[in-house]
Amino acid sequence: PLFYLFDDASCGRFMARTMVLVLVMVMAAGGCAGATRENESRVEKAPVARVEEKKLSKEDRQLIETLLARLKERKDMKFVRQDVVYDAGMAAWYMKLKWQTNSDKVRSIEDFVALESTGGEHGEVKYYVEFSDGTRKPAGEVLGASVMKLRAEAADEEKAIK
Repeated sequence: PLFYLFDDASCGRFMARTMVLVLVMVMAAGGCAGATRENESRVEKAPVARVEEKKLSKEDRQLIETLLARLKERKDMKFVRQDVVYDAGMAAWYMKLKWQTNSDKVRSIEDFVALESTGGEHGEVKYYVEFSDGTRKPAGEVLGASVMKLRAEAADEEKAIK
């Protein structure tokens, strides 16, 4: 047999590749699960549920950009991530980068706050904000309060325009 020409490791790789190739050929030929072209039309197909993917609204995007711009200018706070302290400018830069990298997960400003206030694969690392007086608060709490303030300002501006 042909596989005697290979050592044990090569034989295993050769056999695995051959099995994959055979499987692909069988599936391409339509021989999978006894389906044929003749009885294909008789098989009832279940409707595919389509989930509307919610995208980040223009308003939330603007709020996030304003939040980042304001955080960048803050001199009275530092961000603490895994016991490393960053100034507000560096933290804002990192938040923007993290937002861009994970834009598919951010569908609302609340998602943004959750993403930016934790780290780790499952959000197990909490980030903190340290103020000039030495107090520390969870980043989610500080960012959430900042978002509420921005929304209140936007509502006041809207009322002033009307």
